[in-house]
Amino acid sequence: MAAAYELKVDAGEVRRDDAQVALAAKFDALHESLASLPPGPVRTDDPTESS
Repeated sequence: MAAAYELKVDAGEVRRDDAQVALAAKFDALHESLASLPPGPVRTDDPTESS
C-alpha cells in the first residue's frame, strides 16, 4: 500500500500527507501479519441455509 501511495504522490495525483504515509505503513504491516498466518479451516456447510 505504501508503494502504491508513493506512486500516486510521485505522479502528482495526491499530495503527501504524513498521517496517510503512517497509515499506509500500518496497512502494509497488517497485510504481512495476516499473510503469514496459516490458512483457516474450510467450511463445508452453507451458513445461509436454514435447517
